[in-house]
Amino acid sequence: MKIKILTLLIIILIAGCTSQPIHNISETNLPSLDDGSPPTFEIIQKAIISACKERGWIPRVTQPGIIEARLTLRSHQAVVEISYTDNSYTITYKDSENLDYSNGSIHRNYNNWVANLSRSIQEEIGTHAQGY
Repeated sequence: MKIKILTLLIIILIAGCTSQPIHNISETNLPSLDDGSPPTFEIIQKAIISACKERGWIPRVTQPGIIEARLTLRSHQAVVEISYTDNSYTITYKDSENLDYSNGSIHRNYNNWVANLSRSIQEEIGTHAQGY
């Protein structure tokens, strides 16, 4: 009986630590401003930086149109590159620590963190578009 319980616990533990393929966010369209024009480069950059900070990511502008963002949770760290134009942005995996990265797969929480960041960027652009 003890062996069955121990085996079940090990299976649950292994299933909880599964990796998933990295999901990069590619060329996501940005909402237009109230007058129908695209947001300015400055508005986009401010919105991305604000969204990063809101989600606990530490953003750093590395060059025009590119922001590197780092998320540190306990001993885990994820680094992404956010590139943007006047009408879209892309979030790409750059590096990680203690997230079991291997051959394009990573800890399942990473994809959730990036999806949440993308949603926050969309919300921030929308807020700025409304005259934030």
